[in-house]
Amino acid sequence: LILYRESFASIIIDILSIVTTNLNRFLPRWVMPFSCRLYLLSLVIVAEQILKYVTIQAHSNGFKMKWVFPLMDVATLFFGVGIFLAPIYAYYDAKNVYILGFSTEICGVGAMAFILLAIGETVVFWNSIGERRRRAILFTTCGTLAIALIQFFFHQLEITSLYLGMSMVYIFFSLENPHDYIDKKSGAFSKMALDIALRDHFRNNKKFSVIVIHFYELRYLRNLFGTEKYEQLLRRITTYLGHFDGSAVYLSDENELIVMFEKRDSFENARKEIGDRFRDSWEIEGISFEIKESMLIIPEVNMPDDITEAMQMIDYFKDKLMRGPVDNTIYVGITEMSEKRKNDRINEQLKVALKEERIASSYQLIYDKDSGEPVAVETMLRIIGNENGEEYLDNNDIFNMTEHDGLINEISEKHFENVCRMIKDEQPDKYGIKRITVNLSAFQCMQRDMPNSFIYIMERYGIPPTFFGFEIASDALQAGGAVIRQNIARLTSAGCMVVLDSFGEENMDIRIFVDLPISGVKIDSRVVFSLYSNNYMKNAVELIGKISGELSKKFVIYGIEDENSKMMASGFDCQMLQGNYLSPVMSESEFADYIRNRGGVK
Repeated sequence: LILYRESFASIIIDILSIVTTNLNRFLPRWVMPFSCRLYLLSLVIVAEQILKYVTIQAHSNGFKMKWVFPLMDVATLFFGVGIFLAPIYAYYDAKNVYILGFSTEICGVGAMAFILLAIGETVVFWNSIGERRRRAILFTTCGTLAIALIQFFFHQLEITSLYLGMSMVYIFFSLENPHDYIDKKSGAFSKMALDIALRDHFRNNKKFSVIVIHFYELRYLRNLFGTEKYEQLLRRITTYLGHFDGSAVYLSDENELIVMFEKRDSFENARKEIGDRFRDSWEIEGISFEIKESMLIIPEVNMPDDITEAMQMIDYFKDKLMRGPVDNTIYVGITEMSEKRKNDRINEQLKVALKEERIASSYQLIYDKDSGEPVAVETMLRIIGNENGEEYLDNNDIFNMTEHDGLINEISEKHFENVCRMIKDEQPDKYGIKRITVNLSAFQCMQRDMPNSFIYIMERYGIPPTFFGFEIASDALQAGGAVIRQNIARLTSAGCMVVLDSFGEENMDIRIFVDLPISGVKIDSRVVFSLYSNNYMKNAVELIGKISGELSKKFVIYGIEDENSKMMASGFDCQMLQGNYLSPVMSESEFADYIRNRGGVK
């Protein structure tokens, strides 16, 4: 808008200058030189506005040094005073209008100074400026520089002035066309428009609230109804969400809408109504159906003042929303904000712990059900405190707090190196330990090069893959799809054992035994506790035991916390048992002492 308005004004001034110069014999004497001076001033002002525009675009998080803009205005005023005080002369030779005198030179110096600064800032902050903005900046800065040089050396007004005004209006209207920011399918604003709106709000210190709505069925509705009805549904949803006073709806991805509110009362009304509306059915041409959704609600009072922190917070809670069940709603209140800041604080501590090599490994024995002897060990990731050596984070906490920025990969590889070093030093296979298992998070399993990283570390320490097992959470299959299945196949083909951990916590899909190249499953501790009162669950566990036996796959029952659970687990067709009743979680030194004291096996 800055450039558009200035460009439009420059056209009026240019035309006025040309008209008054051509008609100078019919007008009062002062009109023609005044209009020409006004034209020269418009060139300087347009160049200043280009520099302001570049400065705004170059600082994506908002330009902090606001005092620079008034300084630019003072510089423009200085050049303007010079233009109006210096001598000027204009005439028309039947071909061109010419402006001569020191006013022209002052104009050329001022305009070129602003443009050269804009070009320099563009070069320095090239990667911070969006691609569409780069084209606009390059076109206008180079074009305006050329015009300023022509004005400085040749003093021609007619062609150059009209080119400047018209080209700027054309290029900025075409590049910043509002229709480019509308998604044609849904009628909502696009993701690019969302980015611009967010930066505008933070730049102008505007308060706003946000509701993020993720739809789970939309990806299937296109196939079910066809493209036309699918887009009709999207428009109906967008129209409904946009009817709240002061709301703007953005399509952030194919299955997600973000509603931004500038009015607090409108936001409060909307967050109550939207949930109720989506609990009702929707209709398209007589077809009635329900849409399942999850909602993230962030009120303006909890929106950070910094745009980077705000975007990180939105991404953090969106990720948490996606990990939750369907119809999940997260309201970001004081408790949630404290949790997020605590997570960020611990994440920084984890980075320091990684740098200071305070990544440790704990061990818990897994017993053969028939012989009662320890035959395997599960390793767990721990972070050791830097003051008194106490553990302050365990395996699941580390997974949850580091998956958002990918730090889990680096920490887990360090943990795996610790385990390999221990195996090489202590040689637990001599003491009856046939396998050591390592936990993997869903995020790790979704990395395409994950198997290569672990196999490389095994080869570096000279440990065969057959000595390792990897425990993968069963819900990872739903999140990762084909990539996780491919990684499981690559690990098992290398000789590693792959066990689905927490089987039964979310589901007990028997097809997993047949479809996946897994080595076995581990029943979750909560399933074990439910066996006391739930005969149906007991029958399901018995079925899993029989299937695993027929397919020659391992069946591990975890959660043996007392004698009763041990006796109950012993009645199933499982191969191994694990739990605190059988073995406590041990540090590396405690585990090394245990196997040494136990002695070697024949």
